[in-house]
Amino acid sequence: MHSDHPAQDLESVVDENTQFIDVRPAVMLADGVVEGTKSIPMDELGDNLDQLDPARRVVLVCHSGKSSKKAAKFLDKNGFADVINLEGGMLALDKAN
Repeated sequence: MHSDHPAQDLESVVDENTQFIDVRPAVMLADGVVEGTKSIPMDELGDNLDQLDPARRVVLVCHSGKSSKKAAKFLDKNGFADVINLEGGMLALDKAN
């Protein structure tokens, strides 16, 4: 089961073992990225599950939190046990900084 977590508090859920995934389309990455994220656009996630370890935490971010929430539900259904959606996405992170 995934959980939602405030984007402003990402430090408490991301560490060196976390798979931190940005699910925004590549064109949106020009708006800025969070250091340490790996880009796997939402529409390519299903084809790239082999790049993720279902036994490790996955933290997802997108522009507003909607696509990452969908991605979290998708990963839940595909056997990922520790999935976190950053609520508010990059918009919330930008406001916090």
